[in-house]
Amino acid sequence: MEIRGNIKDNNLIIEVIGRLSGDYANRAEQLIRELSIGGDYEWTIFDLKELEYISSAGLRVIMRIYRKDKKLRIVNASPAGAV
Repeated sequence: MEIRGNIKDNNLIIEVIGRLSGDYANRAEQLIRELSIGGDYEWTIFDLKELEYISSAGLRVIMRIYRKDKKLRIVNASPAGAV
């Protein structure tokens, strides 16, 4: 799992690469929170273009970020079974 953060047009773009499973969920949440510190972004955007797999623990990470910010979008998600 790799997490990259970019800022574009006052939006925080979070790219999740590889697998977001229970093994990495806590670390992923920590990294995402570190990326968002000090920023008053219009949106936090999860770009899942390169996400290979997400477990319920990975979904929980996204939901926790959503509950905190309420300004979250998900882009480039693959339909089930497409990967």
